[in-house]
Formats: sequence, C-alpha cells, structure tokens
Amino acid sequence: MYIGNDASDTLMTLTSQAVGTVTGGTVDAGQFPSVVAYMNVTAITGTTPTANVKLQDSPDGADWYDTGVAFAQVTVAGKQRIIVSNVGQYIRAVAVVAGTGASVSAVVSVAGVR
Repeated sequence: MYIGNDASDTLMTLTSQAVGTVTGGTVDAGQFPSVVAYMNVTAITGTTPTANVKLQDSPDGADWYDTGVAFAQVTVAGKQRIIVSNVGQYIRAVAVVAGTGASVSAVVSVAGVR
C-alpha cells in the first residue's frame, strides 16, 4: 500500500546530483504507524564519492526532526531497505553527496505498513 498524495510514494529522485545537500519532497504518512523506505542507487561516480541519506518526520510539515534512521552510506550502486516505526504525520528524505567530482543518481521511495 502506498502513501502520499495521488498514491505517489517517491520521496526523492536524484539525477546526476552533484556535491551538496538535497531535501526531498514531503509525503503524508499519517495513517500508517510505520513505513518501509527503499533506496535504489543506479549510479555513483567521482573520486571517493559518498551519499548519506536520512529520513526526517514532522507533526505539521513545517518543523522537521531526524528519525534516527538512515540508509547505510553509499559508495557504490545498489539497493537498500529500512523500516521506520512511529513516524510523524509527514516524512521526507535528506541526502548529502560528497567527494571530488561526485555525482549520484538514485530514487528513494516509501510505502506504509499497518
């Protein structure tokens, strides 16, 4: 079962994202006590590139808090899955890309768990 507006479950899409911090879109997770988040990294290039992606939640969509749950640091293409329990009304992903000439392409999505 997907969550969010118009059944959209994508939190973030990175397309050749360069070094820096990116905050993804907001998904309304209010009807679910837990969510499963998926990250599919299709490409990561550069000299010692890394990507750190964490999840944040919010009771109101304005004030954001780290959930304490993050994907393992990415240095190669691949897929990961994490579960977040007791999420707030809203959830989003935040990615930090680092490394000389680093570039990352990835999708982070979420599905509700009852």
